[in-house]
Amino acid sequence: MTASRLHRILGGLAALALAGAVPADEVGIAVVRDGDAPLLENLLDQVRTELAGITPTDVTFHWIEDPAFNAVGQPDRVPGTLAHASAHPDVDIVVAGGWWTIGHATLNSTDGPPVVAALPTSADAANADANVALIPADLLFAADVEALRSLAPGRRIAALVPSAYASSLAADLPVETVIPYAVTPTETLHAIAAHHADAVYLLPAFHWSDAQRAAFFSGLAERRIASLAFAGEREVRAGAMAGRTAQLRTALARRIAFNLRAVATGTPATDLSRAFTLERDRWFIHAEAFRAAGLTPTIELFQNATIIGDLQPVGRGPILDLHTAIDLALDANLSWRVNGEQTHQAEARADQARANLLPQINATAIHSRRDAEQRGVTLGVLPRDRSSGELTFTQTLFSDQALTGLRAAREQAGAATDLEAAARLDLIGDTATSYLRYLQARSLHRIARDNLTVTRAHLALATNRESTGISGPQDRLRLEAAEAADQSALANAYACERQALFDLNRHLGAAPATDWQPHELDLTSEAFATTVTGIRPLVSDLDQLQRLASFLVAEALDASPELRATEHAIAAGNLGVREARRRPYTPTVGFQASYAHIFDETRLGSRPGDATGNGEWSAGLAVSFELFSGGRRTATLRERESALRTARYTRDDIAQGIELRVRAALQDVAASSANLKFSATAADRAERNLAIVGDHYAQGTDSVLALLDAQHAAFTQRQNATLAEHQFLGALVQLERAIGRFEFLESPAANATWADRLRAVTFPSD
Repeated sequence: MTASRLHRILGGLAALALAGAVPADEVGIAVVRDGDAPLLENLLDQVRTELAGITPTDVTFHWIEDPAFNAVGQPDRVPGTLAHASAHPDVDIVVAGGWWTIGHATLNSTDGPPVVAALPTSADAANADANVALIPADLLFAADVEALRSLAPGRRIAALVPSAYASSLAADLPVETVIPYAVTPTETLHAIAAHHADAVYLLPAFHWSDAQRAAFFSGLAERRIASLAFAGEREVRAGAMAGRTAQLRTALARRIAFNLRAVATGTPATDLSRAFTLERDRWFIHAEAFRAAGLTPTIELFQNATIIGDLQPVGRGPILDLHTAIDLALDANLSWRVNGEQTHQAEARADQARANLLPQINATAIHSRRDAEQRGVTLGVLPRDRSSGELTFTQTLFSDQALTGLRAAREQAGAATDLEAAARLDLIGDTATSYLRYLQARSLHRIARDNLTVTRAHLALATNRESTGISGPQDRLRLEAAEAADQSALANAYACERQALFDLNRHLGAAPATDWQPHELDLTSEAFATTVTGIRPLVSDLDQLQRLASFLVAEALDASPELRATEHAIAAGNLGVREARRRPYTPTVGFQASYAHIFDETRLGSRPGDATGNGEWSAGLAVSFELFSGGRRTATLRERESALRTARYTRDDIAQGIELRVRAALQDVAASSANLKFSATAADRAERNLAIVGDHYAQGTDSVLALLDAQHAAFTQRQNATLAEHQFLGALVQLERAIGRFEFLESPAANATWADRLRAVTFPSD
């Protein structure tokens, strides 16, 4: 076979049938193999499955195996094996499995049983023999290689091909070098290194097992080698970096099954449709292999490709768990820093109030000089130069206002500290909620991407059905419309994920576009273990729910820093009211002493440095009463009494709000807990229904509308299940904020003690 002829056979995809139809109730099928190939056996298994689903009940297929049908890797034996199978008395249809066998069948007509096969072939590879019906499609190597160059520009590309076809394909593959697959993956990796290739185009390695292929793909990743697989999605899911064909093996298997059924039920081979279309403009990307190759995806690729794994478009960022997020927020959040500064200011005001009751010592130094005119007017009485100093000491011995001010300032500082603690709880709760929302947005993004993948798989099936004449273009068009809608939904889901990331970074005090690798949280996470196991079983029982609510309300009132802050405000208000009432009867007593000394004085006739006297001192005790202030004292009392009442009303209002907050959060936990079970059940049933409807559609017993409806239900219910889980965890965070206690910040011993107290209240008889 010439290289150009072999390239035409390998350049696309075909399913072919030779000779006439075989109308029969029992059909014998022989498989003629080039040699042993695990990939071929996997394909044949899928053909049997597909055939069983679409075959009428009055037709039975028997698969006939014979060692004489195997060319055992020797091309010169292919004509004999094909002839032997065709001459077998029980064989009604021959399935050609292998490039040599199919090549011989396409080049040489046969008068025996029909031959059905599927293999890459280009559109111009049809046999001119009227006894052959060839179904081609354009799947050419050049387009794949060009796509690989666009993904990994500037790299040296090698094509890996089965060794039996290496020499024939070398001239037709637009790559720097062609490397035959060796016996083992390790030997093949060494050959790639020897050719200095850092990107590879992969044709199927028929002789390797799944384990060997997985080891080979792992070796490529370790060596940072980019790869694109001709077989597309199947190879990408196994570990190849990229591919552009959706479910190639499935399409091959279905086409073989369709042709087998058609021939077996009386359809002449020449009546089989020549059109066979595969979606070839899709991208399938293996996230880990893509990162390992050192490549960065474009936004367009990230949005439109089917990603296996988690691939971020702009780097993965550091690992982030809930505790780290809380620490970052407490360390860098600007609002939290403002609260801290307000506490410092309140403490400073308390220190200022205390300073009024401590000794006050001041020192003054003065040097003066008078001009001649002033000295002349006073006839020398005033000195020309004078240097003097004075030291004063004052001490408040008793001041009801100052003492009350100090005590009130300390209460206000305590209130500021409690308000800072409340702000800390708010920040922790808001950060945890934002973290959960980011996880939720990521999950919804993954679900949207998975839904697009399912739609594309259904589209590939519809395209395959159209190419075989089973359905018209309407199924494909409906699914193409659904694909466009899913792409739009995916773009929106990605935007929502980024917005959730920006909100999280705002709480963390990080740059808005900072990316993270967040640690996932679910119902089994240690961060919520005590709360989930302790509270969730109780919320479905009304009596237990009431006892639980009473317990949590008491816990919240006892631990609330907001309530403690109002108690400080009430205490400060009481101090102010009592001081205002005592003011007419309480004196202010103070002591003051001073000492002044002239260090140097120059007068008319004196010499500089002459001493002019000793120091002077004074001391005094002052007692004062406020006898009349024009009504100011009464107005002050009224103001302080009103402020005290306001503080008490505020305390009662906050206490009421705390109770309402706890009960509302507990109701959210109860509702979301019930929703968890229902949404999980709905998601499971919808997924199972989609699998059934998908099988029925593949078999032609269900419509595309039923398929779309089932897929929409599965997508919606999976979204609902994800939302339910994150809403439940979010409700737990809000409940923990309401009671002023976050389990994930407590020690295991403290959590165990709290759980014991909870059990003692809700199960008092235990």
